[in-house]
Order: sequence, then structure tokens, then C-alpha cells
Amino acid sequence: MKRPTTTLWLVLLAVMAGGCGGGSAERLALSGRVVAGPSCPVESQSADPSCADRPVVGAVLVIRDPDDEEITRVTSDDDGRFSVDLPAGAYTVVPQAVDGLLGTPPPIEVELRAGEPPTPVTVAYDTGIR
Repeated sequence: MKRPTTTLWLVLLAVMAGGCGGGSAERLALSGRVVAGPSCPVESQSADPSCADRPVVGAVLVIRDPDDEEITRVTSDDDGRFSVDLPAGAYTVVPQAVDGLLGTPPPIEVELRAGEPPTPVTVAYDTGIR
């Protein structure tokens, strides 16, 4: 009689473990835009819309977890936009160097919370125009 009880427990454990797997975890969009500015010399920037920050195409952003492990990479599109679906949690967006732009923006800490709309991230590179 011990054998059926042991088998029952093993089946019950397997069912419980299957229901707790990460496959059903809600995934949230970590998204935003990569821009570069200024686009005009400072003295001519006033309200000229042509002097707005411009999108950065092809910027690579490394997404890291709290243990500093790389989770994924995402690349900005033709409008500078990016998006990647991730489980709820804390992440760091680490911009990579882009040819033709000065320096690299600092890492950006992001918290994705289940049930809350994520805040879009803006990654801003410096064009060097003064």
C-alpha cells in the first residue's frame, strides 16, 4: 500500500510544479526611444522644430538583470524606437557606443511591475553640437 501513496505524491508534485512554471508569467514591454541632441547650435535652438532631438537608428541597448547578467539586447528602429518583452522585475538598460555620437549615455534603472503600465525609457546621446 505504500507504493500507491508514493506514486500519488509524485504525481501531485509534478502537477503543482507544472502549474508554477515560468511559462505563464506575465511579460511586460520595456520600450522607449533613442535620441541624439542637440541638433542645432545652442543659440539657434529656441523654438525651431527642426532643432528637436533626432532619432538614433541602430543603437544597441543591453538589458541586464540585478545580478548584472545580460538578459538580451535590443536595437533601435528607423524612428529610434525599441521594445522588448520581459517578466516583471528590475533591469538596467545599458546603452552601447554609437559611431558619430559623443560618449555613451549612463545606464538607466527600470522597474517593470505586473499590473502597472511601464514607463517608456528615453536614451539620450550627445551629438557634440554646441
